[in-house]
Amino acid sequence: MLRRRAGRLLSHLTTRSDRLITDGLARADARKWHYAVLASLQEYGPAGQAELSGRSGIHRSDMAGVLNELAGRDLVERAPDPGDRRRNVITISARGRRHLRRWTRSWTTSTTNSSHH
Repeated sequence: MLRRRAGRLLSHLTTRSDRLITDGLARADARKWHYAVLASLQEYGPAGQAELSGRSGIHRSDMAGVLNELAGRDLVERAPDPGDRRRNVITISARGRRHLRRWTRSWTTSTTNSSHH
């Protein structure tokens, strides 16, 4: 019985946390996947699409769309990989770094304010 209650509580907390993060990012015109990719590029540096997929947990089939959205907003830059011209290396742009900082502030403010209610 206690295990079921703890499991339910954790599930509720996970759902609430996910909603707070999603809502906070949406107010800053971002999605979790955008944030995950930019944060990965900022922390670990440039990477190919497959590596970004592994780092962020975004399925490889979805990554191309996410990168297209980010590139369309000039938040990432694509360049041919000097070691393998068939693939691109993705780098966070200066604009991407600014957006990441803004999104982080928005998300942090959102979750901090919500935890006091």
